[in-house]
Amino acid sequence: MLKTSQSNQFIVSLLYYLGMLTLDGETEELRQLRFKIPNSVVRKLYNEHLLGMRLPKEPER
Repeated sequence: MLKTSQSNQFIVSLLYYLGMLTLDGETEELRQLRFKIPNSVVRKLYNEHLLGMRLPKEPER
């Protein structure tokens, strides 16, 4: 199984490759790369998905 830092790097790399994240520069103190959500469409997709994960499912009729 991947370690936490390796799995985080993998997820960020995959999201960047798929266009779900874009490069935003470097942090000043540690000189690490900083990423951001590229546009409002992707931001809305993230919000809808995360909201769907948090809210309970409607019972089927």
